Amino acid sequence: MSALEENYDLSYTQSFIEREFGNAAIAAVLENQIVEAKPRKITTITPPTKAALHVDPLTVNSNNPAPQTVAPALANSAHVQLIESSSSGSVTDSVCTAYEQQQQQELLQKTSSSDELLSKSAEQAILRNLLAAESFSSNSPEPIITQTKPGNSSTNGQSTPGTKKEESNKVSSMFGALVQTTNSLMSSSRKTNSQADQKCEPYKFNYTDFNDVDHRLKLYFYQTKFDENEQFKWLARGRIYNDNTKTLCGGIVVMSTCKCYLMEAFGPENEDVAKWLRLLVSVTADRLECIQLLPWKLGLAFTLRDWGNFQLLLQDILRTDSLLLYFANNSLPSLCELKYQPTALLMKRINNAVNDEQLKMCALLNACTVTCGQAKRNLSTCTLLTTDTHLCISSSKFDWLSTSDADAEMEICMKQLMSNLVEVEQIDANTFLINYLDETQDLSEIWQCTFETQENADSCLNAIAQSWEKLFGVSLLNTT
Repeated sequence: MSALEENYDLSYTQSFIEREFGNAAIAAVLENQIVEAKPRKITTITPPTKAALHVDPLTVNSNNPAPQTVAPALANSAHVQLIESSSSGSVTDSVCTAYEQQQQQELLQKTSSSDELLSKSAEQAILRNLLAAESFSSNSPEPIITQTKPGNSSTNGQSTPGTKKEESNKVSSMFGALVQTTNSLMSSSRKTNSQADQKCEPYKFNYTDFNDVDHRLKLYFYQTKFDENEQFKWLARGRIYNDNTKTLCGGIVVMSTCKCYLMEAFGPENEDVAKWLRLLVSVTADRLECIQLLPWKLGLAFTLRDWGNFQLLLQDILRTDSLLLYFANNSLPSLCELKYQPTALLMKRINNAVNDEQLKMCALLNACTVTCGQAKRNLSTCTLLTTDTHLCISSSKFDWLSTSDADAEMEICMKQLMSNLVEVEQIDANTFLINYLDETQDLSEIWQCTFETQENADSCLNAIAQSWEKLFGVSLLNTT
């Protein structure tokens, strides 16, 4: 066994090459080791001991050769292992021979698959790194001469620490090249996955036919949530207020033939559903006791027995009407009661927020940015309320939707007189700017309101325009 075999277990290299290049690699190694092998000679010079220096004139024969031992570099050429070849000087030559044979076979097969092309590229990168590492570290001299210490004849045929160090550097370089190539390929794979996440196709939600579910969501629920024979009945997406945690988040509600699922959206949409949706609660269908309309058709309130309440805010009056119509044509669980009138408590809280003025519009905003001079305030999901004399923006707190909290009230954080409104500018289909000017204090203020849908934005804009035109007698909106 050579010094390289003795000190380093190359079984990993063998298994790696056998896995990557198959039987062709083994055949090439056999050819290199048996046919072309020319073992390097390791000459061992034994220094004379004191006993050897004592010459007996009666027994000395001047024709006897000096004591010398020669050990072959390859102990057993018939033993098939992917070790350093004495003729070629490296494992890489054997690998190259196998690789060339494999390339010829692949050219005949005319493989055009992208996965196979990637595999070839990876193999070539590994071979290039192996060759570079081999050429860098394979400058050892052909004959290796070692000296054995006196009285230690068992070291004959073994390399010195210097030789072992050279072989260690060679193996380290080879495996270092493999590690470098592997890291490069893994980094490329992570980058590809990241790019795939960024290019996620938007999920499709149907607010007319609520049984029309995106195929990725269907696959996710059938594989991870649904039991055998369980089917979709409807799915709706919106903002969800959880009475138990007093928090508002994006999410979806799924009703199947067996259960009701409440899912929270904790991140941006991703091709992998588990990376942006997680389960908040699932209950059997018979535990859905009541579905009730919210004021101004902001959405629906759901009551689950032994769990509590949550509100699904659909952010568009038309979406709420559409879901109610779907319930009328598709039966709910037998124990579930559908209430078309909002609770008096919630209606009272809204009226208190506008000082009992007649409310003209109450709609949800996805966002609102208020600018006054150099000051700016950003609000996430909030509520726009309008009367004939005032416009109000509520805070992002929605605990007023909870009937279990008796002391909760709608909190108004921004308020302006309708008479201070001087202009409405539409930025895009879902966003418009409301410009105010308080001439008594010479202060200007701008509200940038962003809605979920164009229909909801248009409804609010028309309600504001009607109230403004009552005051000034001219049209607020330029329809030309």
